[in-house]
Amino acid sequence: MTKQKDRQIFIDGARLKRLRREHGLSQEALADACERQHLRISIATIKRAETNKPVTLRTLHNLAEFFSVSHAELSLHKEQYDLAEGQALLQNRLSVVAVVKVTDAEQHAAIQQQLNDLSPLFVKQHGAYVIAAFSQYVTAPDSANSGRAHILLLLEQMLTERPASLLSPHFCLISLEQLHHDGKGYTLPNSDVSRLLDEAMYVPANKIVVGDQLKFLYDLHFDFSPLQPGQSGWWVIEGATCKEERQIPLYGRDKELGRLKGQFDVSLGDGRLTLNCLAGDSGMGKTRMLEEMSGYAQSRGMQVIRLDAEQYETDWRLSLINRLEEWRPQGLAEDSDVLVATLENMPAGLALLIDNIHLCVSDALEQLAELSETLRGFPVAAVITSTFRYSDRVIRLLNPDSFIALSRLTVAECEKLAGHFKHHSREWLQQSIARSNGVPFYLNLLLEQVDPDSQQMPESIQLVLEEQLFALSFGELQAMQYLALAGASLPLDVLYVLAGQSDLKALRQSQLVRTTSDGQLEIANRLIRELVVETLKDEDRSERHGQLADEVEKAMMDGKLSEQTPSRDRLRMEWLYRQFNLAGNYFRAVIYQARYANLLIAADSYSEAETQLLEARDLLVTAALPEHCTRGKYTPEQCEDLKLDLLFYLANVYKMRYGWYSPVISDVYAEILELCDRTKSYHRKVNGLFRIWTIALMRLDIPEAIGYAQEALELSEQLEDSACKMQALTALGNTCFWAGRAKDAFRHSSLALEQYEPDMLESALEIEGQDPRMIAWCFKCLSALQLQDEQAESYLEDMIATSREVGHMFSLAIALQAGAWFSWKQRNVEKTLEYAAELEVLTAENAFPFYQGIAALFKGWAEYQQTPDEQHILTISTAFQRWLSSTGFRLTHSLYAALIGDVLISHGQQQEAVKVLEEAIGQAEQQGANCYLPELYYLMSRTVGDNSFVASEWVQKARLHFSCTPLQHSLFG
Repeated sequence: MTKQKDRQIFIDGARLKRLRREHGLSQEALADACERQHLRISIATIKRAETNKPVTLRTLHNLAEFFSVSHAELSLHKEQYDLAEGQALLQNRLSVVAVVKVTDAEQHAAIQQQLNDLSPLFVKQHGAYVIAAFSQYVTAPDSANSGRAHILLLLEQMLTERPASLLSPHFCLISLEQLHHDGKGYTLPNSDVSRLLDEAMYVPANKIVVGDQLKFLYDLHFDFSPLQPGQSGWWVIEGATCKEERQIPLYGRDKELGRLKGQFDVSLGDGRLTLNCLAGDSGMGKTRMLEEMSGYAQSRGMQVIRLDAEQYETDWRLSLINRLEEWRPQGLAEDSDVLVATLENMPAGLALLIDNIHLCVSDALEQLAELSETLRGFPVAAVITSTFRYSDRVIRLLNPDSFIALSRLTVAECEKLAGHFKHHSREWLQQSIARSNGVPFYLNLLLEQVDPDSQQMPESIQLVLEEQLFALSFGELQAMQYLALAGASLPLDVLYVLAGQSDLKALRQSQLVRTTSDGQLEIANRLIRELVVETLKDEDRSERHGQLADEVEKAMMDGKLSEQTPSRDRLRMEWLYRQFNLAGNYFRAVIYQARYANLLIAADSYSEAETQLLEARDLLVTAALPEHCTRGKYTPEQCEDLKLDLLFYLANVYKMRYGWYSPVISDVYAEILELCDRTKSYHRKVNGLFRIWTIALMRLDIPEAIGYAQEALELSEQLEDSACKMQALTALGNTCFWAGRAKDAFRHSSLALEQYEPDMLESALEIEGQDPRMIAWCFKCLSALQLQDEQAESYLEDMIATSREVGHMFSLAIALQAGAWFSWKQRNVEKTLEYAAELEVLTAENAFPFYQGIAALFKGWAEYQQTPDEQHILTISTAFQRWLSSTGFRLTHSLYAALIGDVLISHGQQQEAVKVLEEAIGQAEQQGANCYLPELYYLMSRTVGDNSFVASEWVQKARLHFSCTPLQHSLFG
């Protein structure tokens, strides 16, 4: 009887993730916890389920049983989702920010019409925040100042060019008339009308008046004067500022600008296209770099075309033809290529600057690649910008001539930039620099806003503060208390829940809070925060901290928080850790302190990460006490699962801080393996075995490395986890290769590749940082060549083609170093140099020091074969000392000795060669790293000159060694 195949269904990934985190489980810990209950679910299956990919009905049943929920609660139904997103923001209210006064009825009608046209756009971008209007006066218009076009220009700029900079509902443009949108009417409260009328008498005709925050935001774009001399709060826009007068210099980008200018010079000098990719995270200054290069291109007499993929025009070629219309020759034949004819008719070069190219779909990128083929023969310098996240796809499809990465600014560079904001205190400048994390855009925003920690409070607020607090509703006062305890901004959705669904209308219109750039609320001043906190009893604070942390955590899991960035994620994890800790929920506090530490590791802040992890480990001891387990509704077993997460993070820190050879890292992994056995966490034990196998291999302890790999394989077979099995077989194939067992290396590597499933790729790239096939594929190719397998070359070609198709740079580096090694073994000098040169460029641009060293080794050897020169010997020596001595000197020492020994002998430096070879042979024989021993023995035969007897002894020793492969036999003959 045939077994019925499990039906494929979909699980609600967000719900599953929330349940897992509520239980304090990582994906690995969940797999182990299910295994302990005899519910077999692999880590790969959990990853599939959480990303809403199809799984089997059995998986749904097992997960529902583990979490004690119904199938329906975990199942994903399309009707669960609707497109009502953002409706909660639509509030029936208006707020004052700016007054536009005109003196003519025609102007009134014209501007009203313009504002009505703009209002849908503004409401769409900012919720129910209001559109502008103005008030009419009967005085005769002054023709010199009527300036209707100027007013409309400024309004349109402020509404359309920088919508994300309109931070607060207190600073929206106002209307004295009722505004209707989507069937709803929005009116201005009487209190705001009174305030407006009090100020309106000072508003000059045909001017725009704005509040403090908009003034700071637009300080570099417009000239302002105070509405009333000696008073702040309202500012009159006098006109647009000349860019050259107010533009802050570009700091920290001299090297990148120099590279781009060099590429522009190449285009003009050689009369050809150079395509340059400028990559960086949001806020790193990509658009500003395009502005700088636009100025440089104009100074060289080039025509400049700026395009933004965010406002993509569907046809790149047509867009380019239209922008160059003035150079189009007359009388073109119908079958002429208009673009080519136009480019030929241009007197100078062309600078094509395209922003946000990562927003394009693949079809658009392919069209741009086709266009670049047309531009190849013309003096065109093209610069495209992309985020790092999508740069691999851009590189794969467009194949740029150069890739320039924008890094964070140094502290010194940040201080130079901050020097242009002299109205701030030194303390505030230092705080802003620290908060910006070296991102120039963030730093500019921080420095352009009003000081949020100012100790100076306006007298009007001091006088009415307590009265305003008293006037708030119970729900709004609760919202203030939660904001004060948070010490940070909170999303409106979270505040609505905490405040008992209060609409917070009066609170948001008060001077007690302000809205941040991402639409959240925060208390306006430190003194207000302290006053509110003092109103809370000590016994209430712990409970409020817990409620606050729970709601923010729920909003984060539901994806309702603002855009995620690395720095914001770190702040969020640290904030949750501290809130849960203050609430006395130590288990959840440790969870978020561990995640905070892991983000610090990703940001290369290893010292701080170690401090956080050691503190978390101590706090976990308290959390595991019975009274805390009962109170927090978790178990001691969950604490031990969490301790494993901490230990794995700590091992990563020690690896980066102290290196693979430090005894402290071995102690941590010994503790990990012992804890995995005690808690029966076998999935994570496989992970731990693989990590400690890496340590053994890096130390060239071959027997120990094989032992760990064998244990991992046996365990993965028991777990029936193909991903773990692939990892273990890859480790075995790798180790067997270094041990000189080519047949075993080929067999294990081939079996590893057989375990591969397509859904492994995404998670492996994210977690392991490489294509899971590449290492196994690499050693399959190399051992096949050693065994003189006829298909060895096709294995290599398939591997390199696949790595290029995937487009992951580190995986491509693995494939290219295999190609260089393969060609070196074949003594194919040209091919060796080709692979090594490509690998060198790739690793330099992406900072892969180990493979950068490998590239230099093979490049030096190949260049010496072409042109025997001592400088190429120096290339090999420098590669080993600079790149490999700190990243894998034991693992690569034999390879280095084989390469440099060969060229030293050819260069007549036999004595130097003997020293290198004898040292390498001694280490390899002692450590069992046999794969290069026959090669090293054979090279020794070339150092003895005319002594044919000694030479034949060395050759015989090479040929008789058990690790001597058929390929080596043929070479030594």
